[in-house]
Amino acid sequence: MTDTPALRQYREAKAAHPDSILLFRMGDFYEIFFEDAQAAAPIMGVTLTSRPMGKTGRAPMCGVPHHSWQGYVGKLLRGGRSVVICEQMEAPSGKGVIKREVTRVLTPGTVVEDAYLEPSAPNFLVAAWTRGAEAGIAACDISTCELQLCQLPAERLAAELDRLHPAELLAPPAVEAYRFDPARGRERLKEMLGIPFEAAIGAEDAPLAVGAAGVVLDYLRSNQVKVQPGLFRVRTYSPDATMALDPATVHNLELPALYQLLNALREVGDLERLVGRAGQGISSPRELVALRQSLEALPAVSEVLLEAGALALRTLAVRVQAAPDLAGLLARALVDDPPATAREPGAVRAGYDAALDGIRDASRTAREYIAALESSERERTGIRGLRVGYNRVFGYYIEVSHAQAGAVPADYVRKQTLTGAERYITPEMKEQEAVVLNAQHDALAREQEVLRDLCDQVAASAEPLLSTAEALGDLDALAALAETASALGWVRPEVSAGLELRINGGRHAVVEAALPAGSFVANDVELDPNGQQVVVLTGPNMAGKSTYLRQVALIVLLAQCGSFVPADRARIGLADRVFTRVGAHDDLSSGMSTFMVEMTEAANILNHAGRSSLVILDEVGRGTSTYDGISIAQALVEHIHDRVGCRTLFATHYHELTALADHLPRVCNQRVEVVEEGDRVRFLHRVVPGGADRSYGIHVAALAGLPPSVIARARQVLGELERHRPLEPPAQQLGLPLEAAPDPVAAALGELDLDQLTPIEALQKLYEMRSRLT
Repeated sequence: MTDTPALRQYREAKAAHPDSILLFRMGDFYEIFFEDAQAAAPIMGVTLTSRPMGKTGRAPMCGVPHHSWQGYVGKLLRGGRSVVICEQMEAPSGKGVIKREVTRVLTPGTVVEDAYLEPSAPNFLVAAWTRGAEAGIAACDISTCELQLCQLPAERLAAELDRLHPAELLAPPAVEAYRFDPARGRERLKEMLGIPFEAAIGAEDAPLAVGAAGVVLDYLRSNQVKVQPGLFRVRTYSPDATMALDPATVHNLELPALYQLLNALREVGDLERLVGRAGQGISSPRELVALRQSLEALPAVSEVLLEAGALALRTLAVRVQAAPDLAGLLARALVDDPPATAREPGAVRAGYDAALDGIRDASRTAREYIAALESSERERTGIRGLRVGYNRVFGYYIEVSHAQAGAVPADYVRKQTLTGAERYITPEMKEQEAVVLNAQHDALAREQEVLRDLCDQVAASAEPLLSTAEALGDLDALAALAETASALGWVRPEVSAGLELRINGGRHAVVEAALPAGSFVANDVELDPNGQQVVVLTGPNMAGKSTYLRQVALIVLLAQCGSFVPADRARIGLADRVFTRVGAHDDLSSGMSTFMVEMTEAANILNHAGRSSLVILDEVGRGTSTYDGISIAQALVEHIHDRVGCRTLFATHYHELTALADHLPRVCNQRVEVVEEGDRVRFLHRVVPGGADRSYGIHVAALAGLPPSVIARARQVLGELERHRPLEPPAQQLGLPLEAAPDPVAAALGELDLDQLTPIEALQKLYEMRSRLT
């Protein structure tokens, strides 16, 4: 492949897409050359080789088979690379260069194929930028035909991007700043989506989000993604409309994903993605059948909703539109069990398309003609040894032995002479052969036209279908919560605008499900900014402190989602934010130690929590020296108590902090109860009033299986430490004021009448006092 026409085709395609990996179809392989090959080979896991390039030497290259390219492209996309497919547009003829064109541009944020998508996660292409103190976001999921706009304070941009978890991010400086111009965004919304005014999508006060939307739409168009009015749902949202959870809280709470569905929903597929793929014109026959089955199941869903007593469910029934005409069209057009891809014949039902039926009928007639040809020609010619055969060189032929060649009719045309026979063709036989040989290709081409037309029909109905899909998503969530509450015995919480948090018999939904029935120990909690605002929770490792903290936060979140909660009774005062600092982990990629991560998260909490927030802190300060850690922990509790005023659970092994309850009026102590049984400790997992004075760390180490010699030595060292450096009273260690107990020696000294003592009596008194001190 020196400087050939094919290489010029390659260079032209690469020049048009310089930042993408170019897969260039050459026969049965997609070839990748030059720098693309060096970048792609290790990601795809294929061998990097080279080929001669004339005077320029050898060029790096690698390749993948054309029939398995999707798996390799998936690796590139997951590696954050975009991919361009340059396809052969005609069969090799041996005359001139094969015509090639770029047929697909695939980027991590613009794919819609199931092979590249996580079934239970969105796939957002996001554009984001800042101007002054504000930021704008546009998040588009092509697979679900959704475009979301948001304008928010610049300081909250990072948290929102973390929540969206973009598959692909468009932002300055990689994207020129002028492309984010709000005027440009308004033009793109009007031109490409038919939205004349920002107010139509609630974006009249979000110019930065409109500018970001323009960047997304430009990007979609440049990457050959089909964009047209009605195909996308566009909405503007505010992060203030929902409770914001920072990334650390989402990670620390291990939020459960609950999916159980009503029977009426089990037949409904992922309507958003099915419509999205049809809108792009790439639905497989099976996906169109799945769409039809989903549409056919919608009347049953509506019937269930209309019979429901809850107003919210009856409202959803209005939004669920069954689309019977489209379902009927798909039912008439497609067989019930079609092939997996559009490259295989047999998807379209007989009787739906006259042109396709004509091709199939002609093929059937031709095959019947050829099947009967041998017997009919024997009868017509009287040649009993005549036979009809086929090979790839000549196609169908009639073979007659030399001994019977004299009886051959005049319309036979000799094609080949063999040792003992002659082979002939007839014009009629070749016509029928052409019908047979071309029928499969023609029928497949016509089927693909029918499938594209069906995709267009679906795209034309995208707007009501996507509205229905959104309603089904709401119903899915409600049904999952309701079914879970029923199965696990959850109760309806009392949610109020106040700030009191009172939970009786609270449980952790995930931990309880993992334990034998009835073995989870439920606990109460009471928090109130005007009363018991901060709970300092002490207790040994493995006693259940972290579970207790998480279950409180999860119960609050579930209640504010509109769910029943795992408790006997719950009164939930609304929280504007839930913050957590739980667990220990570092961030080596950012150069942050475990302690630095902990302090950064704690700083975020103190800087953003308000009086209506719920704060969960677990062993803050443990990653440094004891005195540093105690000092930081005490300062945190005091700051939350005196300045923030929010409801807080603070778990710690610093038992010295329990003294804070004596001096800060809204701090109280609670502990997780344990029972000592000789050298062992039994965890009761009950939270009770009061503070703990031991952590039982050596007991837990023994339970973990440390060698007995290590445990024995640890006990010995602990005893020595306690003898030589006994623990001081908690308040004294914290520098808090203590009422001094009367000193008996000082009292005795004060009672002495020095004027009446003889020298011997004074010396005797000194000996007595020294003995009392020692």
